[in-house]
Amino acid sequence: MTLLTIPPPLRAARLAAALGAILPVLLLAGCGQDDPNAFPPVCAKVAILHDAADLTIDTPSGHDLTNLIVDGRITRLDGHCKPGKNNATLDTDVVISMDITRGPALRTASTTVPWFIAVARGEQILDKHVFNLPVTFPPNTDGVSVTTDPVLLHLPTTHGLSGVDYHVIVGFQVTPDQLALNRQRGER
Repeated sequence: MTLLTIPPPLRAARLAAALGAILPVLLLAGCGQDDPNAFPPVCAKVAILHDAADLTIDTPSGHDLTNLIVDGRITRLDGHCKPGKNNATLDTDVVISMDITRGPALRTASTTVPWFIAVARGEQILDKHVFNLPVTFPPNTDGVSVTTDPVLLHLPTTHGLSGVDYHVIVGFQVTPDQLALNRQRGER
């Protein structure tokens, strides 16, 4: 399990600008706690960044099908939240599922896929972390479904700050060229 504790605000203007482009499925993460009679906390909003929901990695030779190394798509986003220690945090875990396809230019049975998770409050990015998910293709298989390990977020809460004030954003960590390709081809 990875532990990602949100520190005091960090500025990331590029992702903040992309935050306005979030038009994907937006859902509230499932909330839960130990006391069945207690009201559950309000969970953070969790979303897939539309422009980073797909990943196409090609060789430097171009976008021809023979140059395809890996093609990926985020297919599911799950999360849970519960009050943290002394109700000073909202502990949220996030898990992402992806479909990954091996292209003809991938000469090995394994690769890594870069993805990110970011936490924002309003239009301000508080923290972002990039992960590399190892992917292994079984023999004679060009496509696999993979799931990340849970990422645990400790979101600070106070009397005036709750889960509803946070946005958790996930996506593939794409290059500018990959981003342009995603925008050009549109939603798949």
